[in-house]
Amino acid sequence: MRVGEHNPCFTAAYFDVTRIIRWNSRNELVIRIGAHPGVLPANVSQGTDFEKNRWTPGIYDDVSLMAMNNPVISTIQVAPQLASSSALVQTQLHNYSIK
Repeated sequence: MRVGEHNPCFTAAYFDVTRIIRWNSRNELVIRIGAHPGVLPANVSQGTDFEKNRWTPGIYDDVSLMAMNNPVISTIQVAPQLASSSALVQTQLHNYSIK
């Protein structure tokens, strides 16, 4: 079952796969990366370096499959506060059960 696609380069993509998981069965997750430039939509960036003459590269960072309850921390930033020998922590929460 197709879950989604993500065309932008160098930006994170998140997909909710809970609707397709068979919780009491074996599951297989297949991630297709790259595509021939001739099949990409016009709004997708393309380059002229040697690699992109034949294939648009795919994954640039980690791939994770996470099972969690809501809400979840979607971003976190930790900034050192040198003067007070402490750290300022800012988080952003996301509740995937709210559409």
